[in-house]
Amino acid sequence: MIANVTVTVGERESLEKAVQRFKNKINKSGLKKDLRSKKFHLTKSQKRKLKDAEAERRHREEDRKRELKKEAARNKRLKEAREYRKYILRKESNGKAQNAG
Repeated sequence: MIANVTVTVGERESLEKAVQRFKNKINKSGLKKDLRSKKFHLTKSQKRKLKDAEAERRHREEDRKRELKKEAARNKRLKEAREYRKYILRKESNGKAQNAG
């Protein structure tokens, strides 16, 4: 895989920013991954194991994100329920105070 990755440095852009943009483009193009994979010879079984391990890692990450989303939604519902209970208690206490007065 040959990728033509170029970065032009802007007039007021620092060199560090340009280098970071270059690194990001290299990573996104897949060139870095391709070069690393060709660094050593891998048998078909080794490639398959790497591919399976990558898929497993990706699935674990997806599961973790899904669980975090569920937990955030649950926390939001609990917070809303607590706020509603506080509202009802305030309403009841105000009603009792007005009846006594």
